[in-house]
Amino acid sequence: MKWTPEDIKGFKERHNLTAESMGNILGVTRSYIFLLIKGEKSPSKVLCKLLDMMDEKMTKTANRKAKAEEKRRSKAAK
Repeated sequence: MKWTPEDIKGFKERHNLTAESMGNILGVTRSYIFLLIKGEKSPSKVLCKLLDMMDEKMTKTANRKAKAEEKRRSKAAK
């Protein structure tokens, strides 16, 4: 996937990340994250691949947690 500034901002918001934590995950600085979001820099092919992989993994993890929480709530309601 080609990551646009809007996509990168969406990733950050979707996963409730700060620029610093996102930078730590991706191995770049907080400042670089801001430059990507502002469109002043473009992510490399490697960074795009990493974003793809991290987005998929983090989304799967969030979905599993949501399902487990839903299951726990339904058991507690019985």
